[in-house]
Amino acid sequence: MKGISPLVAASLLIAVTMTIAGILAFWASSYMRTTTTQFTNQTSMLRKCTGARFDIFLQDYDPDTQEHKIYLENKGMQELKIIGIYYVYPDGTLDSRELNLTLPASPVPQLLLVTNVLPNFQKFRIASECPDVYVEGP
Repeated sequence: MKGISPLVAASLLIAVTMTIAGILAFWASSYMRTTTTQFTNQTSMLRKCTGARFDIFLQDYDPDTQEHKIYLENKGMQELKIIGIYYVYPDGTLDSRELNLTLPASPVPQLLLVTNVLPNFQKFRIASECPDVYVEGP
Protein backbone atom coordinates (compact mmCIF):
# COMPACT_ATOMS: atom_id res chain seq x y z
CA MET A 1 0.00 0.00 0.00
CA LYS A 2 1.25 3.37 -0.95
CA GLY A 3 0.47 6.57 0.92
CA ILE A 4 0.37 10.13 -0.18
CA SER A 5 3.68 11.82 -0.67
CA PRO A 6 4.71 14.18 2.17
CA LEU A 7 5.39 16.90 -0.41
CA VAL A 8 1.87 16.59 -1.87
CA ALA A 9 0.33 16.50 1.62
CA ALA A 10 2.20 19.64 2.65
CA SER A 11 1.19 21.40 -0.59
CA LEU A 12 -2.48 20.47 -0.07
CA LEU A 13 -2.38 21.63 3.54
CA ILE A 14 -0.89 24.98 2.51
CA ALA A 15 -3.45 25.38 -0.31
CA VAL A 16 -6.42 24.64 2.00
CA THR A 17 -5.03 26.95 4.70
CA MET A 18 -4.51 29.80 2.22
CA THR A 19 -8.03 29.34 0.81
CA ILE A 20 -9.55 29.53 4.29
CA ALA A 21 -7.40 32.57 5.11
CA GLY A 22 -8.55 34.29 1.91
CA ILE A 23 -12.21 33.65 2.69
CA LEU A 24 -11.80 34.95 6.25
CA ALA A 25 -9.91 38.05 5.05
CA PHE A 26 -12.67 38.84 2.53
CA TRP A 27 -15.38 38.38 5.17
CA ALA A 28 -13.52 40.49 7.75
CA SER A 29 -12.97 43.39 5.35
CA SER A 30 -16.61 43.29 4.24
CA TYR A 31 -17.78 43.16 7.86
CA MET A 32 -15.58 46.10 8.85
CA ARG A 33 -16.76 48.16 5.87
CA THR A 34 -20.42 47.53 6.76
CA THR A 35 -19.88 48.23 10.46
CA THR A 36 -17.94 51.41 9.72
CA THR A 37 -20.70 52.66 7.41
CA GLN A 38 -23.38 51.97 10.03
CA PHE A 39 -21.32 53.69 12.72
CA THR A 40 -20.76 56.71 10.47
CA ASN A 41 -24.50 56.97 9.75
CA GLN A 42 -25.34 56.79 13.46
CA THR A 43 -22.70 59.38 14.28
CA SER A 44 -23.95 61.82 11.66
CA MET A 45 -27.55 61.34 12.87
CA LEU A 46 -26.44 61.95 16.46
CA ARG A 47 -24.57 65.07 15.39
CA LYS A 48 -27.60 66.29 13.45
CA CYS A 49 -30.03 65.55 16.28
CA THR A 50 -27.93 67.13 19.02
CA GLY A 51 -29.65 70.38 19.90
CA ALA A 52 -32.57 69.71 17.54
CA ARG A 53 -35.82 71.16 18.80
CA PHE A 54 -39.06 72.52 17.38
CA ASP A 55 -42.27 73.92 18.81
CA ILE A 56 -45.84 74.64 17.84
CA PHE A 57 -46.07 78.36 17.22
CA LEU A 58 -49.80 78.39 16.49
CA GLN A 59 -52.48 75.85 15.61
CA ASP A 60 -56.07 75.95 14.44
CA TYR A 61 -58.57 73.19 13.67
CA ASP A 62 -61.65 73.87 11.53
CA PRO A 63 -64.29 71.15 12.05
CA ASP A 64 -66.26 72.30 8.98
CA THR A 65 -63.39 71.77 6.53
CA GLN A 66 -61.63 69.19 8.74
CA GLU A 67 -58.36 71.05 8.23
CA HIS A 68 -55.74 71.25 10.94
CA LYS A 69 -53.33 74.15 10.44
CA ILE A 70 -50.19 73.97 12.54
CA TYR A 71 -47.38 76.49 12.40
CA LEU A 72 -44.09 74.91 13.46
CA GLU A 73 -41.01 76.80 14.56
CA ASN A 74 -37.52 75.30 14.41
CA LYS A 75 -35.67 76.18 17.61
CA GLY A 76 -32.45 74.38 16.62
CA MET A 77 -29.42 75.43 14.61
CA GLN A 78 -29.90 72.93 11.73
CA GLU A 79 -32.78 72.10 9.44
CA LEU A 80 -35.08 69.39 10.71
CA LYS A 81 -37.26 66.98 8.77
CA ILE A 82 -40.81 66.32 10.02
CA ILE A 83 -41.80 62.75 9.14
CA GLY A 84 -45.22 62.12 10.68
CA ILE A 85 -48.23 63.22 12.68
CA TYR A 86 -50.36 60.97 14.89
CA TYR A 87 -53.88 61.76 16.12
CA VAL A 88 -55.34 59.98 19.16
CA TYR A 89 -59.12 59.74 19.53
CA PRO A 90 -61.22 59.06 22.69
CA ASP A 91 -62.06 55.49 21.60
CA GLY A 92 -58.33 54.67 21.35
CA THR A 93 -58.17 54.97 17.58
CA LEU A 94 -54.86 56.19 16.19
CA ASP A 95 -54.69 58.05 12.87
CA SER A 96 -51.13 58.26 11.56
CA ARG A 97 -50.00 60.28 8.56
CA GLU A 98 -46.64 60.32 6.85
CA LEU A 99 -45.21 63.77 6.25
CA ASN A 100 -42.28 65.21 4.39
CA LEU A 101 -41.77 68.75 5.68
CA THR A 102 -38.38 70.33 6.19
CA LEU A 103 -38.10 73.05 8.81
CA PRO A 104 -35.23 75.35 7.88
CA ALA A 105 -32.78 76.51 10.53
CA SER A 106 -34.69 79.71 11.02
CA PRO A 107 -37.16 81.02 13.60
CA VAL A 108 -39.74 81.73 10.88
CA PRO A 109 -42.78 79.47 11.46
CA GLN A 110 -43.65 77.00 8.69
CA LEU A 111 -47.22 75.94 7.92
CA LEU A 112 -48.15 72.29 8.23
CA LEU A 113 -51.61 71.74 6.76
CA VAL A 114 -53.25 68.39 7.51
CA THR A 115 -56.54 67.68 5.72
CA ASN A 116 -59.35 65.20 6.39
CA VAL A 117 -58.78 65.20 10.14
CA LEU A 118 -61.80 63.88 11.98
CA PRO A 119 -63.04 66.08 14.84
CA ASN A 120 -62.78 65.22 18.54
CA PHE A 121 -59.16 64.09 18.58
CA GLN A 122 -57.78 64.16 22.12
CA LYS A 123 -54.20 64.94 21.24
CA PHE A 124 -51.68 64.74 18.45
CA ARG A 125 -47.95 64.17 18.15
CA ILE A 126 -45.67 65.49 15.43
CA ALA A 127 -42.55 63.38 14.93
CA SER A 128 -39.23 64.40 13.42
CA GLU A 129 -36.46 62.31 11.88
CA CYS A 130 -34.70 62.44 15.27
CA PRO A 131 -36.19 59.71 17.49
CA ASP A 132 -36.46 61.80 20.67
CA VAL A 133 -37.46 65.10 19.04
CA TYR A 134 -41.24 65.56 18.80
CA VAL A 135 -44.01 67.86 20.01
CA GLU A 136 -47.47 67.07 21.30
CA GLY A 137 -50.57 69.18 21.20
CA PRO A 138 -53.90 69.09 22.93
